Amino acid sequence: LTGKFTQKTTFQKGDWRGEQRDRKWLLDLVNQVEKVKQIIGNSMPLYEAALKFCLSSDAVSATIPGARNLKQAELNFGISDKELTKEELAKLRKLWSSGDTGGLKFA
Repeated sequence: LTGKFTQKTTFQKGDWRGEQRDRKWLLDLVNQVEKVKQIIGNSMPLYEAALKFCLSSDAVSATIPGARNLKQAELNFGISDKELTKEELAKLRKLWSSGDTGGLKFA
């Protein structure tokens, strides 16, 4: 959700993501992120929208986001008080419940 993956992204030797037989998973992921970007626009960064979407559910009281470095941890910890709009939430929920995850599988 940082936008660093594109359809042309390659991975270094030894990175499990580069060892997949085909790149369909990456293309599906990039396409799915693009759909979310269309809904969110510039209202907030994607990582923040993802956390807020999870927290918008009554079944969720906390999230445990990953961070590879201090800056990412600080960004996750400091998400703004700005909420997703009702329209954004409705569109995201519709996208999620439609099962249109671009071929991605979630456990």
